Amino acid sequence: MSDMPPPRSWDDLSEPPDLDFSMPEDPFDTFTPPPMQAFDYLPEDDLFDPFPIADLPASDNAAAPPSFSRDDGWGWHDTALIAMERATPDGEATEFAVGALDLYANAHSGDLGGSYLEIERFDDLDEAAAFYHQLQGDIHERQLLPFQLVDYAADQAQARAAERGEVAPTWGAAEPAHYATYEEIQSLNDGQSPDIPPADLAFDSLFDDLPEQLVTDEPKPNFKALRDIGITVEGFDPDADPPPFIDP
Repeated sequence: MSDMPPPRSWDDLSEPPDLDFSMPEDPFDTFTPPPMQAFDYLPEDDLFDPFPIADLPASDNAAAPPSFSRDDGWGWHDTALIAMERATPDGEATEFAVGALDLYANAHSGDLGGSYLEIERFDDLDEAAAFYHQLQGDIHERQLLPFQLVDYAADQAQARAAERGEVAPTWGAAEPAHYATYEEIQSLNDGQSPDIPPADLAFDSLFDDLPEQLVTDEPKPNFKALRDIGITVEGFDPDADPPPFIDP
């Protein structure tokens, strides 16, 4: 005979309590994010070095014939301000042009294609540099992204043309000099080159001009302390092998 209690009737069961479906108060409803820290634009952060057209590198690399449609694989790549040094139309003087280059790249072939808009040209290098840094500082202050520079450059070119009483310039096909200038500016600003000395650097010659009072045969205090406490390594001379103890 079973000791289990008899089953209870559904009528004897009490109703479950009401569930509270209300949402808890949001603890962050009054949270206000701190303002983004602003950094001043410094001309030293963006090198101004107009690329001379005469130094346009020659390329002997012939592109392989594509096996796909030339219209495939194109997408927006970058928009940047560039500065160029070039000869005047009459060839008797040098002028400096500041403009914007809107680039598209082909994912299949790596080719670049784009448009160029000249914002302003100058006869004086210092004036061109000042205008270039003025634009870069304005872009930095407005926190514009590269794809927003198309409209920004068009507005600047229109404003400069209006000051001279001229018709606003329009975007045109980019020329080889524009692409070369863009590559030159990118190489100046990449900052990825390793900061290591060349292999043929003569380290000994760096210390030839040290004052005589710095040249001494006395053991360094830290080396002397190591010897005094008995720390020695066979074949290791702290006076002949100073830090950083690199094994040749």
